[in-house]
Amino acid sequence: MLANAIARYTDLNRALGMRFQVDEAMLKAFHRHAGEVDLAAISPEVVVAFLQPRHRVTSTWLMKHRALRRFYQHAITRGLVARSPVPTAVPRVTETFVPHIYSLEELQRLLGAVEAHQARPRCTIAAPTLRAVLLLLYGTGLRVGEALALRREDVDLRAGMILIREAKFYKSRHLPIGPRLTRVLTGYLDTVPAVRGRGLTACFVNLAGRPLPHYTLRHTFTSLCARVGVRGRLHDLRHTFAVHRLLAWYREGADVQRCLPQLSTYLGHARLACTQRYLTMTPELLDQASRRFETYAHVEVSHD
Repeated sequence: MLANAIARYTDLNRALGMRFQVDEAMLKAFHRHAGEVDLAAISPEVVVAFLQPRHRVTSTWLMKHRALRRFYQHAITRGLVARSPVPTAVPRVTETFVPHIYSLEELQRLLGAVEAHQARPRCTIAAPTLRAVLLLLYGTGLRVGEALALRREDVDLRAGMILIREAKFYKSRHLPIGPRLTRVLTGYLDTVPAVRGRGLTACFVNLAGRPLPHYTLRHTFTSLCARVGVRGRLHDLRHTFAVHRLLAWYREGADVQRCLPQLSTYLGHARLACTQRYLTMTPELLDQASRRFETYAHVEVSHD
């Protein structure tokens, strides 16, 4: 049966050391769609209906297709099915999403509104906590999950370093942080007492003293953006960090091409191509790149 096959496949991948969260979620969604049926009885039409319920191909389509393709490949090797109902043709997906790169003025408006916003009834995040998290996300480009998983012992304020433990791809990395961000984190950790008991070392906690949930932070940030009239997502702070870092290098006259691998390592990317997806072309970035090219072209013409 489908549920049993999914459970065994999931257990196998976890035993091999994989987290398997995305594929597991996709396969469980497929089970809800197809129902509790015999694996061999699932038709290609059922799979197609699951892949594109709105008759358009998106990145989610690719994620579903990838998960099902691997699942059925496994099922075939185990003799559970004779053939796969997953379509072999993979259409091209055109990405239409463009992240919002926050301006310094927008960031100032967001941070300036934190105190009043968190004073509302039923807010579960203290203003100093929200402010520290947002500054950390912008100042380091951390993934939201990485920031919320930080423990107090991971933050070495004397050395100006933070340790990201086994993040994406099970990789850990030490990140240097600047003096201003160090002061922000020092002030925050001095203000918020360490919580004893389960999850006692969490760096960022809610008013109940529990580790800050991802969905609570995301909902709070969305509400804060609406309050000050700024559009964007929480994850866009990571994109903003990358673009602003690139801008700073251009303005400093640095060799940007030589610096990009450093940015990639800092962001925790396995490949430089992953970092390039974060470098949204803004007017400021285009202007700096154009100036750099004009200088380069002038030098080349002079040498000729």
